[in-house]
Amino acid sequence: MGAPDTTEQDIEPDTGTSTSGACSGSGSLDTTFNSSGQLTIDHGDSESGVTAMAIDSGGRILVAGESSVGFCLNRFLPDGSIDVGFGTPEDPGTDYCQASQNFGHPHAEPLGLDVERSTGKITAVGYVDAQVSGTWAVARYNADGSLDGSFGGGTVLDTSLLYATSVATLPDNKIVVAGVSGAPEVDQHHVVVVRYNPDGTLDSSFGTAGRFKLTTETLYTKSSAKCFELALQTDGKIVVAANATYFCGQGPMGFCNSGVLVLRLDANGAPDQSFGEGGVARQPVMGFANAHASSVALQPDGKIVVGGWVGFLGPVDVMFMRFDTGGGIDTSFGTGGVFRYDYSGGIGGIDYLNDMALQSDGKIVATGRYWTSPFDAPIRNAIWRLKADGSADNSFNNGAEMLLADLGGKDGDGQKIAVQAGDRIVVGGYVYNSDCDSSVMRICP
Repeated sequence: MGAPDTTEQDIEPDTGTSTSGACSGSGSLDTTFNSSGQLTIDHGDSESGVTAMAIDSGGRILVAGESSVGFCLNRFLPDGSIDVGFGTPEDPGTDYCQASQNFGHPHAEPLGLDVERSTGKITAVGYVDAQVSGTWAVARYNADGSLDGSFGGGTVLDTSLLYATSVATLPDNKIVVAGVSGAPEVDQHHVVVVRYNPDGTLDSSFGTAGRFKLTTETLYTKSSAKCFELALQTDGKIVVAANATYFCGQGPMGFCNSGVLVLRLDANGAPDQSFGEGGVARQPVMGFANAHASSVALQPDGKIVVGGWVGFLGPVDVMFMRFDTGGGIDTSFGTGGVFRYDYSGGIGGIDYLNDMALQSDGKIVATGRYWTSPFDAPIRNAIWRLKADGSADNSFNNGAEMLLADLGGKDGDGQKIAVQAGDRIVVGGYVYNSDCDSSVMRICP
């Protein structure tokens, strides 16, 4: 494979923000990364962005998004340069993807990504669009970006499930995938966790015939649930962050309401009866505000931090909450177990937290979007950092609690966040110029 020419428009540094030296302070761009601290990937006419991201054992950054060739994967070295030993570009001048997969469908989008630590094999999960509803999709790649033919020929599609959102690889190389099943035409969804053998077959020793499905009608009358992210405990238990939505008329005041739901399974796929109620912990609503979970992280003491947002008939605010190891709200975190802040200044502000990670010192970093009125104001990439106890980290970004990181275009949105060695913060998302392009930036801790 010839080396891609990264001096062309395919991958380029952004010059809208710069710092002198590698780091000018906590929250500054790390200019040892791609010379400017950030980069964009031009996918030509494709509307794309980073929708999944992982960092391998060598510190290389793997990003995935949607493009005209389906799942689109690129890998960067720790310094932000393209890894020329990965994959084969489809068309470097138009739609830059080093490794791709469309599953034979015109539309395929990755939502989760994981790298196996010892072999470097990569699993990407998401869905392919099948008109009315999606189809669960899994692709497995070798460390060099080629499809792993030993895993079901490289891909697995499951038409009985809608979409996969998160993936993790176990020490024995079995693969755990979480996502959603149900009937979207009637707004009925269920949390699903599936475990695959290394050859792509369902692991019959897990759950029921390789699957666990949470039916939320046992928790709330006329309800629906969607899974967003999973995490693996060191003892093999599986933690899943999800939302439970009441159908209209079932929640407070008769409105449609949603609340945070955390599921914990034993390693064999059975609900962990020591957690919450039958393996499920719930935080139905916060006052009259809807609460949405988008990310989960496990602290070293086993406590579970969930990130997302809250809102009801108006502004939407960033939210973090923490559950103890038994599934109860940990009131020592934040205020009464919750950190909530309106960064947009009241009515009209819409702030979403999309993803979250932990630094080695226990601090919590997260990314998402910041948008305030008027409605033609730009959408901006936001990064937050809290202390491990849920209090504001005044050492970050000169005590501002939130960092607004412009990505070179009018609109930007942080979708994924990860932490490299030295607690340097990597954020992937999209930037909008004339169309949507993928973006990656690195922030000093």
